[in-house]
Amino acid sequence: MNLNLEVTSLTPFIEKKWEVVDGANVTAVAPTPGQATTVRVCISACDDNGVGDLTSVTASLTRPNTAPEGITLAMENNATAQADCLVATVDPDFVGKNANGTCDLYSGTFTIASTEASGDYAITATATDANQTSGVESNILAFGTCSGVQINQSLISFGNVAPGQSSSPMDVVLTNICNTPIDIEDDKPALDRTGGGDTIPASSISETLDGALPIVEAGVGECFDADLAAGLAATMTTTLSVPLATLPGTYSGTKVLTALAASICEPGT
Repeated sequence: MNLNLEVTSLTPFIEKKWEVVDGANVTAVAPTPGQATTVRVCISACDDNGVGDLTSVTASLTRPNTAPEGITLAMENNATAQADCLVATVDPDFVGKNANGTCDLYSGTFTIASTEASGDYAITATATDANQTSGVESNILAFGTCSGVQINQSLISFGNVAPGQSSSPMDVVLTNICNTPIDIEDDKPALDRTGGGDTIPASSISETLDGALPIVEAGVGECFDADLAAGLAATMTTTLSVPLATLPGTYSGTKVLTALAASICEPGT
């Protein structure tokens, strides 16, 4: 007696797809100024005909206002990959389904620079079988905003300057390391003499930013209406004028530059 059976071809599916950042399952990310965020994409790809029926599992990322790009994936069913993907917490059913041969774990990573646009980052996963039928799952990772400025050096040395004279102009480069336009608050210090006995006032320090003079903004103090866009740089030029009757010696102080929202430091406000 012969037996005959045709097994139905079922459509593969993405049981779960999720993102992990810094060891946490996330749907939103707050950027860290000056640092890239690494996002791990985790995918539980399944086929009730068995994972042997899967011919491909792919993922793509669509950043704000850009075309989709591929995310390189690897099939990783090992304990390390499961731990990295927080499988026990996010998809506890995966272990059993992997054991019976219906699901595999895929993962890959992508990065978002702190200067990239805030908004929705769309991630799409697709599982395809031998019959070219597919299961698709998409979700959104929200990338937030940050504000920050980076200085290319930590010390300005004016050298030797005689009373009644001015130093050579000294340049430092300021870079917007976040994804929102910024103005610059400039907190100039008085310079105190080592050992005491004298001070050079903050008013002796003059500065420009890409040639523009600072303005005085209520509640802020001296600031530059820079409107410096994400990732761009500007040059701050500083000159020190030493007043007459200043005692000889070494003078020092700490200058603080702060990134402000670009709407804060505005002429006439």
